[in-house]
Amino acid sequence: MGWEIGMDPDATEQALARVQALEEDTGTVWRRLRGEVAGQEEGIGHGRLAQAFRPTYTPLADPARVLADSALAQLEASLHGGRVSVQRYREADQAAAGGFPRPR
Repeated sequence: MGWEIGMDPDATEQALARVQALEEDTGTVWRRLRGEVAGQEEGIGHGRLAQAFRPTYTPLADPARVLADSALAQLEASLHGGRVSVQRYREADQAAAGGFPRPR
């Protein structure tokens, strides 16, 4: 039973470009919303109503921020890995092609 590994580097780069555009758009929106939410949180205050609200809000809001930040960081890391993979694939493909004799 055999298997093969192959990549279409051009198609992979096109897919990476689409993911990069999504990451950039999502990152832009998230940074804006994160700042807006933080600004609105200041308005919660520290009175009786805020003391009743914060114990239910904070345990949900803090992990959501961490998760969104982490997801964007992981997406950036995956994009980097994808670009490196394409580059290495092309280098290996060129090196392998150089090992075959040229037709006469």
